[in-house]
Amino acid sequence: MIPGFVDAHMHPVMLADFRKKITIMPPEINSIEELVSAIQKKRSQQPAGAWIQGWGYDEQGFSEKRSPNRYDLDRGCSDSPVSITRTCAHIRCVNSMALKMVGIDRNTPDPPGGEIERDENGEPTGVLKENARNLVLLLMPQETAEEHIENLLELGQVLISQGITSICDMGNLDTGDNIPLYEAAAQKGFYPRVGVYYMWDFFANDPNFEISQSRMDRNRQIFAAGLKLIGDGSISGRTAWMSRPYYGSDEEYGISVCSDELLESAIDFCKKNHCQLSIHAMGGRAISRMIDRVCRESAWTCENIPYTRIEHVTDPSANSIRKAAEHGISFLSQSIFPYAESKSYVKNLGEAWLKECYPYKDMIKTCWIQVYRSVFPPMSRLPTGRIRPTPSRN
Repeated sequence: MIPGFVDAHMHPVMLADFRKKITIMPPEINSIEELVSAIQKKRSQQPAGAWIQGWGYDEQGFSEKRSPNRYDLDRGCSDSPVSITRTCAHIRCVNSMALKMVGIDRNTPDPPGGEIERDENGEPTGVLKENARNLVLLLMPQETAEEHIENLLELGQVLISQGITSICDMGNLDTGDNIPLYEAAAQKGFYPRVGVYYMWDFFANDPNFEISQSRMDRNRQIFAAGLKLIGDGSISGRTAWMSRPYYGSDEEYGISVCSDELLESAIDFCKKNHCQLSIHAMGGRAISRMIDRVCRESAWTCENIPYTRIEHVTDPSANSIRKAAEHGISFLSQSIFPYAESKSYVKNLGEAWLKECYPYKDMIKTCWIQVYRSVFPPMSRLPTGRIRPTPSRN
């Protein structure tokens, strides 16, 4: 008998559903032209007006070495809305019909914490970054509960086949509650243990939102672990909020996504309910901002459970590492990103900076809790492709 793997950061419901959409990554799709063909094929299989969706593209993985835009997607289909999600899941590209349906044009302002990419003439390119990617969500079709459950059952078999027996669900981009879905799937043979986090952006303004104490019982197979905040974007998408400009730019630092009001309300909820706060903070500036704020609080969770965990830690300052160690804040980082998205990382950081931005040796020396894990999605369809040996303190 051997122990099972714990994947401490996943979006399983999203992944289970993504597996039914166009997969925009090698070996299936290697270029924008192949993407156009895949969209055309999908359109031939469904009526006009039905949404076409895909996921997983990385512009540096395309032979054209550029991001797709609305006009590329229009060539695939112009009589139905098209939406494709980048590998980082922080950027969405849509076609002209989708832009028209949601009312995005040259006069539409960028939403707070987001960017509507525009061409040299001020016209939207179809690329929606960070909070702007959510502008189309209300119009996009949602899977039924039954479809979610069946997709989870299929995913559960994949996870168990790869030795993954416990996972953390880090939230959806909607107000859905995943716990009933997992509980229903478990009744039908879904075996992994799951800790569920609620994406606070979609619940903060709901006065009736609560997490019962019974749901936070970690002895359950499916339990509520806490809240999730998004502090910035991704390095491969050049939206992580960095401490210095991206390679090749003097002023491009990324995007700070989370407002002070949202951060404060999340801290207040977690303190009152004694649940964990998970914060996506990938770039150095986002990491510093979040750590500086939560360090002003005393731990509000029970013993051995960090009151805050920082997700996707990349390029942390020495000061951030020290403060995290002193306050028992958990860093969750992964060495797979610069491998799986190597071309984008080199393009966005340069080789010299890339060699410095994952200081795992320094992190381990501080003796605070650290977890190395994959992100599944968006990196690939099977987790074993991202398992790498990491240093051990034993």
